[in-house]
Amino acid sequence: GLCQRKGDTLLADKAYDADERVIERLLQQGKVAVIPPKRNRTIAREYDKHLYKARHLRHEFFCPTQAISSD
Repeated sequence: GLCQRKGDTLLADKAYDADERVIERLLQQGKVAVIPPKRNRTIAREYDKHLYKARHLRHEFFCPTQAISSD
């Protein structure tokens, strides 16, 4: 699962914005969760917007063939 992965930061999309199931577990393990909050969230939560916007660099590095368009 997500909590068994190595690394100190998790960049994920809004689908992983779940306090008990994801975010609290990561924080307990000393990891940083960079997950934008869902619009319908009742309690606001901060996240690193600049780091989240840079997540595309990871995709381009690990999956370079997906970044190339076929014309």
